[in-house]
Amino acid sequence: MGATSFWWRWLDFLLGRFYDELAWAYDAVSWLASLGRWAAWRRVALRYVEGQHILEIGCGTGHLLPALAARGGRVCGGDLSAAMLRLARRRAGPDTPLCRLQAQALPFGPASFDTILCTFPAPFIRDRRTWAEFERVLSPGGRVVVVYGVSLQGHSLGQRLRRGLLALGRTRGRDLRPAWPGCRFLRVERLVVEEGEDRVGVLLGMRAAWDSLVARPDRSGMARMLIA
Repeated sequence: MGATSFWWRWLDFLLGRFYDELAWAYDAVSWLASLGRWAAWRRVALRYVEGQHILEIGCGTGHLLPALAARGGRVCGGDLSAAMLRLARRRAGPDTPLCRLQAQALPFGPASFDTILCTFPAPFIRDRRTWAEFERVLSPGGRVVVVYGVSLQGHSLGQRLRRGLLALGRTRGRDLRPAWPGCRFLRVERLVVEEGEDRVGVLLGMRAAWDSLVARPDRSGMARMLIA
């Protein structure tokens, strides 16, 4: 094994720990890596949320959940990491359902949600099974909002530092550029959104309002697998 290969494997291992036993440090590391811009990049997704039934996949430590709940309606947060969900509970409060889930096998009935939200997701977003599940649990006229990356503009000292810090997180096998499997019932477009000095990449998947794949919404399963 070469030195370069060892470095990437070690970095992959270290970054993975921030989703589990080091989850308590995730927010601080994200803030440091972006020099305070991480939250603003994630909040770009809120501009595209519609409807009364919202699911955030990969909710992490729950930063977006209070803002989503403030819109009214029903919000559910999900993540594969139990450690992340315990931290998210502190922000979400007792009334927001949280569940441990895999994006490729969502524990919800057909047409359960009006918007599915993901910000800086793991490689599950490029899995065909993930998008099949999005199609299944979205109601007709629903949408998927994915914030997948950011392009840092400008040449200030702060921007140069951000570029260097963020480059440390670009590990092999985790390329989240805008590529997605074909979708039968979702029309997906790529947006580039201005956020201060930066450009944030968004995938917006729209399901036709006339889609008759599902006869009627089934939201009875929204509370399954809840994390206290």
